[in-house]
Amino acid sequence: MIDMTEFYVTFGQKVRQDPNPVWPHAHADGYLTVVPPDGTEDTARAMADAVTGGDWSMIQRDTPTPTSFPLGQLGKLSIQPAWAS
Repeated sequence: MIDMTEFYVTFGQKVRQDPNPVWPHAHADGYLTVVPPDGTEDTARAMADAVTGGDWSMIQRDTPTPTSFPLGQLGKLSIQPAWAS
């Protein structure tokens, strides 16, 4: 069974002046949703690192609020086996 736990990766204020060279969609007012196949934070961190080059600020399980992140979800990253779709 696949664990559908979602983690939310934020990028901090740094990306306002210094854009992420690996994942140009990164923005301080949005977040990347990561769904690791095993539901662990360690795998979510590794997935976020692979996509953003490790250039992110925080990872959390609580859904970011629209007040703090008005752009909302900038992307969703998940890896699922073909039989799960």
